[in-house]
Amino acid sequence: MRIAIVGGGASGVLAGILLKMYRPEYEVTIYEQNDRVLKKLLSTGNGMCNFDNINSNDANNYNNELIKDLINKYDYKFIVSLFKELGIASFIDDEGRIYPYSRKASNVVTILMANLKLYNVNVRCNELVYDVRIVNNKYYINNSEYDICIFACGGCASINYDYNFKDICRSLGLNWIRNYPSLTALKVKENVKAMSGLRLKGNVSYYRGTKEDLKLIERRNGEILFKDDGLSGIVMFELSRNYDPKYINKVKIDLFDCLNNKELEDMIQTNYHKFLSLPDALIGLVPKMVGLDVIKRENNDIRNIANCLKNYEFSIIGLYDYNYAQVMRGGLDLKELDINSFESLKYKDLYFIGEGVDIDGTCGGFNLHFAWVSAICAVKNILKIKRGQE
Repeated sequence: MRIAIVGGGASGVLAGILLKMYRPEYEVTIYEQNDRVLKKLLSTGNGMCNFDNINSNDANNYNNELIKDLINKYDYKFIVSLFKELGIASFIDDEGRIYPYSRKASNVVTILMANLKLYNVNVRCNELVYDVRIVNNKYYINNSEYDICIFACGGCASINYDYNFKDICRSLGLNWIRNYPSLTALKVKENVKAMSGLRLKGNVSYYRGTKEDLKLIERRNGEILFKDDGLSGIVMFELSRNYDPKYINKVKIDLFDCLNNKELEDMIQTNYHKFLSLPDALIGLVPKMVGLDVIKRENNDIRNIANCLKNYEFSIIGLYDYNYAQVMRGGLDLKELDINSFESLKYKDLYFIGEGVDIDGTCGGFNLHFAWVSAICAVKNILKIKRGQE
């Protein structure tokens, strides 16, 4: 049995290891167009490799509930146990994120590569898959014949090469859901350049809809980082998943969720009576440039200034591009696949796993959890075996 895996990222590498672990007689080859596998994994979790999350079985953290049963079946405990079997010990931080005990993504990459070598998985780096053909139920990848093919091409976020997976899917007559950056910074209409580099904490509400019907979509609390033309920080990354260019998109930041409007207004009034200057009245509450921006917005009206600090509004006009994004939203339509195995409904023995499929999650290990789970499901279907952890 000859199996090709197109893509040497998280899902592709795990699939290769598991296939050879349980069927050493199979010939498994990974095609990777970079000079090494698992490049993106090195940067996850700020280099610490946040590879899962204790809340990864909550479907609310993903863009599609179709995977609900799978992420419940293969929860974080299953992944932690599997990684331990591969040689990776882990720990859980205070927010439920799971990291390798070494706290180094490079160590995880080294262990996974060691497993590739241990189980004799063929790895062909610097090889772009440019030709995919199906003839008599055989798969020809760059003119080499295989019985089974797994596409684990990932997304086009944070990569430095041309992304041709979309073209491959379309050449096979498969439906592609429009892709765009996700978990990225938000571009805003307002001029925020003077505040670039400032970090604030607040309760952020995301609104989307029409001018007549603007609805609250999601609310999150966290740190906001001002950029030259937008808003960044983990909370904005998470909220960026709600962006839809067909509608009006806004965020409102409550910089003082511990105070109501009247309490904040009284504090500003007290400071103003002391200093007789609105900028000075705000300097003890917010950074100077934020204070000046709010004063300008509200034309020196103290009551409106308090309300503005509780509802600091920005109009979202776009997303930062893939160079800044953590993941890709969109991809191969899940309706093209058997959701339990990720096998193509159109082509037997053709599988699609990982980020290139139209599944994306929020920050904190959820996207990697789906990468692991989709690889496990595909391999299980190929091998027709049951693991002892189930």
